[in-house]
Amino acid sequence: MVKHIMKDVFFLGQKSEPATKSDLQVGKDLQDTLQANRAGCVGMAANMIGVKKRVIIVNMGFVDVVMFNPVLKSKDTPYETEEGCLSLSGVRKTTRYRNIEVEYYDMNWKKQRQKLRGWPAQITGVIGYGIVRREVKMKTVIVYASVHHGNTKKLVEKIAEECNVDLIDAEKQPKADLSDYDQIGFASGIYFSKFHQTVLKFASENLPENKKVFMICTYGGNAAYKSLEVILKEKKTDIIGKFGCKGYDTFGPFKLVGGIAKGHPDEKDLEAAVSFVAGLQ
Repeated sequence: MVKHIMKDVFFLGQKSEPATKSDLQVGKDLQDTLQANRAGCVGMAANMIGVKKRVIIVNMGFVDVVMFNPVLKSKDTPYETEEGCLSLSGVRKTTRYRNIEVEYYDMNWKKQRQKLRGWPAQITGVIGYGIVRREVKMKTVIVYASVHHGNTKKLVEKIAEECNVDLIDAEKQPKADLSDYDQIGFASGIYFSKFHQTVLKFASENLPENKKVFMICTYGGNAAYKSLEVILKEKKTDIIGKFGCKGYDTFGPFKLVGGIAKGHPDEKDLEAAVSFVAGLQ
């Protein structure tokens, strides 16, 4: 569907959120809107049509390419140029790069990696300003326990695959040096409103002070972070995020009814978890 072009500078300046597979329609709307504005436009970002998601479309000369959650992996050969934008009046001087390499998800939600040169590289830089995530050497680890149905392990392994983070199984490795990590995550199922005891013990004994920390939990009933937050407060950490999702649970009284939250975490849960961690990076 052809969308109106957003011209609200305040809106355009807001941070875009990671896209998920459920945002494929945004890509289709960008295709339609770019086609409708072909005479004066060679690419668009989702915020230009009023959607704060990390999605762009770039005309490569012979085809329009939609990129979900683009990540700039490398760049070289800078040069000065002037650029305009449908959402903003006038032109602006800026620095672009003749060669870039970008990684993204396509319209089939398959990860792609492309080296772009010349015009496509410049247009991706123009449209992706503030949308294309620059690759930052942010070293991240997730310490987890998954002892019931493997719910948490399923979640963190998907995150590790997509977000390039290290994993530590707190049961198998009760001690580790976390001092070199920029971000530290703790993940487990919820047992009587608490994180698993191995994760709590690990955090208490191994977590350095003043670290950036995030929490992930899977649960049958409700998310519960307080047991871990008590330790994080003592460690003077900066809690940068929390994520929870349903997980198949037959623990305690739930066993009497055959378990709850069957089938979870499902694909949507996994996508949401990946987006959560990607957004922190």
